[in-house]
Amino acid sequence: MPPQPLLPAARRLASAEIVLAIAAFHLCAWALAPHVGDPAMARLFLGVLAALTVYPLAISARAWKHLGADASIRIHWPGLTECVRDIRVYAPLTLAAAIAVLLLSLETNQGWTDIDAERLAIGLLRYLGLASVQVYFYFVFILPRLVIALHSTNPKDHRVWAALAAIFAFCHLPNPSLMALGALIATGWTWLYRHRPNPVLLCASHAILGTLLAEVAQIHMRIGVAYSMPGFRPFRLALASVLMP
Repeated sequence: MPPQPLLPAARRLASAEIVLAIAAFHLCAWALAPHVGDPAMARLFLGVLAALTVYPLAISARAWKHLGADASIRIHWPGLTECVRDIRVYAPLTLAAAIAVLLLSLETNQGWTDIDAERLAIGLLRYLGLASVQVYFYFVFILPRLVIALHSTNPKDHRVWAALAAIFAFCHLPNPSLMALGALIATGWTWLYRHRPNPVLLCASHAILGTLLAEVAQIHMRIGVAYSMPGFRPFRLALASVLMP
């Protein structure tokens, strides 16, 4: 938490960055995604995504350093010893959530059709990339700023859990199943991350649960305009539009 004299300015900066990040995400998911077949719109789409990645590492870090509160949002990458220690907490909770997803899949995918080890392995590898992006966005970038904006010094503060769960659900519009499940799981992840911040293990947990939801429970995983367009892949199409106009 920033020192008390810096707190008002830090809370304003944190709030502004959260709003900016969510607005940029929805700009891509709703306004730009339908038009990525146009090379100019595709470049804008990819540019906004690139800005979302670069901003925390460059511009935001510089702003917090100028404020004198950069330690509050500094990224902590755990070492092997920390991962071995923390896996004792992450593994049981991930296992419990995985069992809940498997029980859910008995309703959504009776008989567990079209499931094999190769498909699960490919799905897990694919989802590791997506999980890395989401952990970076929600927990490495948004969560520390949310803690500052809400002036939360207690890891058990339910306001932080509720706020991040709401943001998680809002960014998964208009998919009702994914919004509900995501908010529930994000609540547990937020509690876990505030007690044991470990983006590496959280990424693994996210990838495992995401793969089970997509491949075993076969929950519809699309969001934004792609929700009603199952075959639509805006990121791939944008890349193709730019590289092969």
